Amino acid sequence: MRELSFGVTDAASSPGVDVYVLAPGSTPSGTATISNMSLPAASSYLGLTAGTYDVYFTVSASLCPVESRPCPVNVLYHTTITIGANQNRTLVLLNDCNAGPNFCDQNTYTSIALADLN
Repeated sequence: MRELSFGVTDAASSPGVDVYVLAPGSTPSGTATISNMSLPAASSYLGLTAGTYDVYFTVSASLCPVESRPCPVNVLYHTTITIGANQNRTLVLLNDCNAGPNFCDQNTYTSIALADLN
């Protein structure tokens, strides 16, 4: 089993974040793999089989007004990661938004995959 954890940076200009870890070609819906990560934060490791995964960082569904639920998934950033045999990785969402939270969109985010000690 391989393990993947997640980190999110820059509490000042990012909302709470949900993370969806899905089979390639899937789109996020339903319950997130990790819900409402406070910022900055790091998750526990997820046990995953070796393979390729689509990862979506979205605005936390908990930020959706109760009267508007279910709310559409608001994707902040999407990437694909491949976890090989005997690899542990941390995928970090980085916010490059200098204009403030009202001007950030999915084009202001990027990610980096860190090779953790195996």
